[in-house]
Amino acid sequence: MKRNRVFAVFLAVAILLSLTVPVFGGNSVQAHKKVKVAFVEQEGLMEKDEDGNLSGYSYDYIMKMAQYANWDVEFVFSETDDLDGAIVDMMEKVEKGQVDIISGMVYNEGLAETYAYPEKGYGYAFTTLLASKTNTSINEDNLALRKNLRVAVIDMADMRNDELKAFCKSNNIEYTEVKCQTDKKQQEAIKSGKADVMVSLSLLPLAGTKVVASFADRPFYFACSKANAQLCDEIDKAIESIEYVEPDYRKDLHDKYFSDKEGECAFSTASQAYIEKKKKLKVLVPDEIKPLQSQESSGVYKGIFVSFMKRLTEATGLKVELCNLPQGMSLKEAMASGRYDMTLAVPEDYVWADENGLIFSVPLLTSDKVLYYNKSADISDLCALKQSREGSLQEQMKRVEKGEADYGYGSSLVVNYNISNNAYQEIATLPVSEEKSNYVCSFSKDASRELIAVVNEVIENVDSATMNSYLLESSQIDNQDLLSSWIRKNPVRAVGIISAFVVLVICLVATVVLNRRKKEENLELLKANNAKSEFLSKMSHEMRTPLNAIIGVTALAGDEVDDPQEMKEYLKAINDSSDYLLRLINDVLDMAKIESGEFTLNPSKYRYQDFERTVRVMVEPLCTQKNIDFVCRYEIGGEDILVDKIRFDQVFINLLTNAVKFTPAGGRVEFSIQAADNGSGFLDSTFVIKDSGIGMSEEFLQNVFEPFAQERNDGSGGGTGLGLAIAKSIVDMMGGTFDIVSKKDVGTTITIGLMLEVAPKDHAAEQTVIENTQKTLKGKRVLLVEDNDMNREIAKKLLLKKELQVFCALNGREAVEQFADSQEGFFDGILMDIRMPEMDGLTATSKIRAMDRTDATAIPIIAMTADAFEEDIEKAKAAGITSYLAKPVDVNLLYETLENLL
Repeated sequence: MKRNRVFAVFLAVAILLSLTVPVFGGNSVQAHKKVKVAFVEQEGLMEKDEDGNLSGYSYDYIMKMAQYANWDVEFVFSETDDLDGAIVDMMEKVEKGQVDIISGMVYNEGLAETYAYPEKGYGYAFTTLLASKTNTSINEDNLALRKNLRVAVIDMADMRNDELKAFCKSNNIEYTEVKCQTDKKQQEAIKSGKADVMVSLSLLPLAGTKVVASFADRPFYFACSKANAQLCDEIDKAIESIEYVEPDYRKDLHDKYFSDKEGECAFSTASQAYIEKKKKLKVLVPDEIKPLQSQESSGVYKGIFVSFMKRLTEATGLKVELCNLPQGMSLKEAMASGRYDMTLAVPEDYVWADENGLIFSVPLLTSDKVLYYNKSADISDLCALKQSREGSLQEQMKRVEKGEADYGYGSSLVVNYNISNNAYQEIATLPVSEEKSNYVCSFSKDASRELIAVVNEVIENVDSATMNSYLLESSQIDNQDLLSSWIRKNPVRAVGIISAFVVLVICLVATVVLNRRKKEENLELLKANNAKSEFLSKMSHEMRTPLNAIIGVTALAGDEVDDPQEMKEYLKAINDSSDYLLRLINDVLDMAKIESGEFTLNPSKYRYQDFERTVRVMVEPLCTQKNIDFVCRYEIGGEDILVDKIRFDQVFINLLTNAVKFTPAGGRVEFSIQAADNGSGFLDSTFVIKDSGIGMSEEFLQNVFEPFAQERNDGSGGGTGLGLAIAKSIVDMMGGTFDIVSKKDVGTTITIGLMLEVAPKDHAAEQTVIENTQKTLKGKRVLLVEDNDMNREIAKKLLLKKELQVFCALNGREAVEQFADSQEGFFDGILMDIRMPEMDGLTATSKIRAMDRTDATAIPIIAMTADAFEEDIEKAKAAGITSYLAKPVDVNLLYETLENLL
């Protein structure tokens, strides 16, 4: 008899599943009748965590019944940890009257002889057929069409096997049993392919499986002893009350404890091969949609979809790189370029998807659709109102708030989040029937179907608890704005509270604040002094090196005036040291501009062939000197591009000279370019700089872009450690990517990706430039305005070398007078210093431009000054300066500028 009982109860045990939710004190139920309930720890139905919290489908249902039946529930725990033993123990205690109720009982005639059952059950279970998720050849629709279906069964589960037999017979399904001893062996059978499906129960969703058939439904009950049968009436009444006031309670409990849980994703063989090959995904963030996706000022991305991408990485091992939409490119252009694998959140709008050439994933986020509207609008007739459609949801809501539009539609989650965080006081919402708003990931129509399958599999394994954690995490993005939001909604109350609080704080902490302020000032002063000392120490060391060379070589050159060849070598050394010192100063100035936000790019037309020539002219001699093999590979067309020529050259010349600098003699430096027109007016360009040099350690690579970062501190490398930081900043400003792979004593590979805008064709302008560069300067009259005697003398001699006629002025006042006294057209150009006594160069330029003569506005005025910041250049242009040369002046650039302008 006992053996039959155990067998019957095993039917109930198989109905269970694991998931715990903490309970806030079942003992707090106040009632007049104490009822003892058997607590048998079984997955899903009754569980107890490490802290003693109870949970489970049966536990929740019992506690809900206690509220309607006026019970004071006391749970009785078995002393044995063995499940079979615990079940038998509790059944005997119920039979003897030591326990009043046991849960999870399936009805059969044998048990009904010993136990009393209520009329109402509190749940249903089904026998199910489960297949592996990776088995795409079998599903609910084609199950009946399978020939010789292989079914993994538990050998001793006679009842379940009989139910399988009846189901297959009624559906004309031929099958073969694959006998197993445990459910784990069943799972192994369908995973290995020995079986097509396995027999299980509906309350046991297994990770990596899918339900292809459900049959043989059966209720499960609470049961009492025959002597305590009156409790069955109380159970029936309590269940009836629950079903009346909460008709969905049973479904809610089932979803809470027995829905598919987030578990291991089951990827097909093809998907696994794709993951192993792909390694990394580049994911485009098309729009800021809080709380789905946004980027903080620190550059960190947050939001529900961002959290999902972390889950994708955990599930697949794929690295994810999030990228903003490049400036000037549409989403359609960016995805068509092939540079990105997928996007983050976009609304599930199939018309929009077709227009942009996109395919959607399954929805990650589904919420109710709402109508949001301006409170002043009469929404009884929407046809007469203006709908907000264009731009992001935030932009649409702003238009409705301002009254520029009357209403719009959106996800309730997104709309209500933005109302809460942005204090839209003029916006109200209404639900839109039963319509839903879905957000999905998207892919180009050429995307790998395996990628879409992988993303969909991970999405489908995200359960509601995980999604809630994503939402909770994303809701913290704008917590700092909650106070300002409340203040905007309650201005009068806020003023009173804040005023009182401020007065209180001032009275209580005035002395502490003063003392702390003094301490902080001293600390900040100390930090500033330390930073200044460190910077000056580094700069003084770097500057002393070329200055020492200049001073020393100059002294040596004085002793070799009779040896022209030796003198020439000394002068070359002085020139090289001067160039190094100038580059050092320029790097420091560039870094200062970048950190202050004043660094800007000024795009102009630039021929790719000119860039190639510049690279060869600058780099090949360096490689020849060190006996380094320099290899260039170009796969590009002949298009002109729009870039800041100086900064564009600066990036690659810096990186290539670094490669040469840190590559020993006999090594190799490679420079390759691949560029192809993507059909939307941009060149999709990839630049690779590879060397066989000393490489960098993994530790240093973590901070390689920090200003002044240098791994070698012995001075053998030279420079300030600013080159990579500046190059990375310029590439970032151009909307590109910058990747470094390096290994100590092996070499370094730098890969830069840029979308370069193709310049419009302008043959006339090109011809003019060619003709201008061929003009001679002989006989041209130039007014040289310079207050420094040495600078004036050097500039004069440089101009005389090109056979120009040079007229000198010592300051701006003299320059204005000489120009005013000259005949119209006498001077062909003016070289103007900026900082001078009596009258500065900008004032002089303004006065010349204001003169009532035809050449006053036409004559080229070229500034030559040490003021090299962007704001100085803008002031010069505003005053009428034609061109700008920063001191120390590059002689070749001076001649080129004069040839182009005179």
